[in-house]
Amino acid sequence: MNNNSKTTSGVSTTTVVQIVFLILKLAKLIDWSWFWVLSPTIFSTGLVVTYLTVVGLISAVKVIKKNNKKKKMAKNDEFEREMILARKFKEHKEQELDIEKTSNFNEVEKTMTSEKVNQEVKPEYIWDEEADELISGPSLKMTKKNNNI
Repeated sequence: MNNNSKTTSGVSTTTVVQIVFLILKLAKLIDWSWFWVLSPTIFSTGLVVTYLTVVGLISAVKVIKKNNKKKKMAKNDEFEREMILARKFKEHKEQELDIEKTSNFNEVEKTMTSEKVNQEVKPEYIWDEEADELISGPSLKMTKKNNNI
């Protein structure tokens, strides 16, 4: 059977070196300070802490960018909504103005029409009280008694 998975023994190079340094220091075969004896553990711990810090910072930056993007999108959506409301308000006002203009036009037209009617209704016909008849010029004669009016 060919297995592609790798297995580890559980003991790392850092651990082996650390044990060797401790044995040499305790056997007084080396005259190093304890910092250098423990340096394999210190450096490997420092590397792990550095790695985790960098990964954490990168993750934090991504989260911050994502939140900023959401906020920006929310502001854009809010801006879009405000623009739509402003456009609707403007259209509503324009419709009101159009209605007002139309009603003003209709009022002016009615006024002009009534003035025109009043001008047209001006008596071109003359009522002769004595003869009890309506006279318009030399040709038209209508009498009130005949109900031809």
